Amino acid sequence: MMEGNAVLNKFAPFICIASLVLIAAMTISCGSSSSATKPTCTGGPYDVVGVWNTDLYTSGVYPVEAGVINQAGLALFFDNAGDENIMTGITGACSFSDNLILDIGLIAYGVGGTSYSYPVQGNVQPGPVITGTISEPSGSQSFVYTPYQPFTPTALNSSMAVVDESSPIACHTTYCVQVQVVPSGTGNSADMTLSGTDGFNCYVSGTFTQEGSNAANLNVFDVSLTFTGTGCQVAGTITGLGFESPADYFNFSDNPSGTFLYAMSANSANVFEFCPTVCFL
Repeated sequence: MMEGNAVLNKFAPFICIASLVLIAAMTISCGSSSSATKPTCTGGPYDVVGVWNTDLYTSGVYPVEAGVINQAGLALFFDNAGDENIMTGITGACSFSDNLILDIGLIAYGVGGTSYSYPVQGNVQPGPVITGTISEPSGSQSFVYTPYQPFTPTALNSSMAVVDESSPIACHTTYCVQVQVVPSGTGNSADMTLSGTDGFNCYVSGTFTQEGSNAANLNVFDVSLTFTGTGCQVAGTITGLGFESPADYFNFSDNPSGTFLYAMSANSANVFEFCPTVCFL
């Protein structure tokens, strides 16, 4: 992939969520300006809000697997190597330029949270399909985003285990944070609230709130998660984007059935997987 493509050793003894890497100490505005030049194009704007599959670095070893683009053009994507990517300018225009922020997750080596910023330029084409080029010191990397298979989310009402990918300690059943997810909206809303604990001194509460109301963007959630207690490796409140999926992207579940929740932080180096069954390696 790039400079820090190492596979994380994951998990915390208190949390069963999947974390990846975003920008530990940056705000969303970090990617708002860019030295990249927008390609010339015609057509659009296109509806890009939703969940996407990606091959972010087509010449790399660890492709970015999935992510979300919201109504404001914020794009958060993660891979299974411990890296997370953020762009802020994919609004549906046929061309865009931005700075891609790459956050490398090398928690196992004691250097997690390393961030890089690279100019990126790309096009949105009918389909829609998003393609582009990232300019790195070592050369250019190309990427392709394609829409994720249609999946209509529902307001879950179940107990789930949570895994944080950035944690260096494997999650064991006894120490996982178990959360109760319950509906919080009305009608066809898939809004949810959650709360739970590892049974020791880590507590989590939060919300998944749908951004959209039509079939194209129903599976995009604004997420807020708050961690309290001295036993939590994640501190305070994180905010970002989330989505539902039948896929276990991090292979945390021996029997990956049911609906998984994913939450990507935009204000810390974390991506979380909520498993419908016990999830650990």
